[in-house]
Amino acid sequence: MKVLIQIPAEMNTEPNQESSFISGYESAGGTWSGEILISSTDQPLFEPSEDMDAALEYAYQNGVTLFTRPSNGSTYNGLIDKYYELGIQCVMPAGDNAYESIPFDSTLKRAVIIGAGRDINQTGRYIEFFDQDPAHIIRNIANLSQSGSKAFVQGNNIGGNPDASGVNLYFVNWAVLIEGVTGFQHNPSGVYKITDFIDDGWYNKYKFTFNLGTGSYTGGGTARMDFSSNSGPYIAGKMAFIKDTLNCSWWEARYRMRKTASNSESYTTANGYGIPDAAAAIEFEGVIIADPGKVIGSVGNISVQRIADHVGININAVDNAAEYEIFENGELLTTKFPTIYNTGIIPHHFTIKRRYKSEGGHHYKYRALRGSQYTAFSSEKKVNYLNFKQFLYK
Repeated sequence: MKVLIQIPAEMNTEPNQESSFISGYESAGGTWSGEILISSTDQPLFEPSEDMDAALEYAYQNGVTLFTRPSNGSTYNGLIDKYYELGIQCVMPAGDNAYESIPFDSTLKRAVIIGAGRDINQTGRYIEFFDQDPAHIIRNIANLSQSGSKAFVQGNNIGGNPDASGVNLYFVNWAVLIEGVTGFQHNPSGVYKITDFIDDGWYNKYKFTFNLGTGSYTGGGTARMDFSSNSGPYIAGKMAFIKDTLNCSWWEARYRMRKTASNSESYTTANGYGIPDAAAAIEFEGVIIADPGKVIGSVGNISVQRIADHVGININAVDNAAEYEIFENGELLTTKFPTIYNTGIIPHHFTIKRRYKSEGGHHYKYRALRGSQYTAFSSEKKVNYLNFKQFLYK
C-alpha cells in the first residue's frame, strides 16, 4: 500500500504524521511495510504544495490509495468524490479542534471525517470516528485553585509553546482531559472546555468552569490534550491494516469499523461511531452492505436568471454526484464538480441576434453523473433572445 500525507505548511509544524499512522496500523498487531509519501510546503512533492487538488492528482498519478492531511479538507467534497471513484480514500479532521464546534454541517461523505479524544471526542462535531492522539500533550498539574466558578489550572507549559506575548489563545475553547486530581470536595475528572489562558509570561495557566468546593489541591493531577491532526493518521493506519489484512475494499474496511467501534450502536454527530477497534473489525462476521456513496440520486431543478449581461445558473445538488453537466440548447455548455453551493455565473453575451420578439430563446438543463451512472435531465429553463443583443462565450 502507498499512502500520501499532505502537510499544507512546513514539515516541522506537524512532525508526528508518519509515526501516528504507523502506530495506528500496528495497534492491532500488524507490521507496516508499505510506503508513506509526505509532502509539505518546504519539502513539496507537487505544486502548489498546499492545494488539495494538486495533492490528489499527484496521489492518483503515483498509485496512492490512501490520502490524509492534518487540516480540514471537507469542503472539497466534489474533488474528494472524484478521486474516491478512482480508488483513493481520504481521511481528514472535521476542521476545528475547538470542543463541540460545528466546522461544517454535513452528512457523512466519501472522506472519513475524524475527531480526537480518549473517552469522548474533544474536537469538532460531524465526525465518523474519533481516537487518541498518539503524540498528545500530557502535563502534570502543579496547582489547582478556584475563584468563583472558575477553576484555575497551573502546570508546566500545559498548552504548548507560547507566542511572543506568552499566551496562545489558539487553544481557547479547546478541551482538556483532567484526571487524578485529589484534595477537593469536588474533584474535577473528565473533559472540560478551556475558557481562557492566563498571561503571566509563563504560558502555564488556563481556566475552565467547575466548582471545586472546599479543600485544596494535594497533587496527582494530569492535564491531557488530544489533537485531530495526529488522530487522523492514527485512524487511517487502523483502516489500512484492516484493508491489508482482509484484502478488501476501503468501503468494507470502513463499514467494519463502523459496526465494531465503541459507539457502533448509537451514532451521534459529536462522537460519530466512536473509537475504531481494528481487531474487532477484522473479526466482524455480519453482512457488508453495498457502498451507499456509489449510488447516484435523482436530478433536481435548475433555475436561470439574467444578471446584467451574464446568466446565473443554480442547480439542485444530487446525492453522490461526482460531476454535473449543464447544457444549453442541447449542447454541453460546461462541466462542474460539486461544491457547497452549486451555483454558476456563466459569463457570456449572446452573438445570435433575434429578428422577432416571438423567436425562440436559450434553453438550459442539467444532469448529474457518477462513473457510468447518469441521471435523467432536469426540466428546461428558458432565457428569451429578447433580453440580449449578442453572445460570446468566454
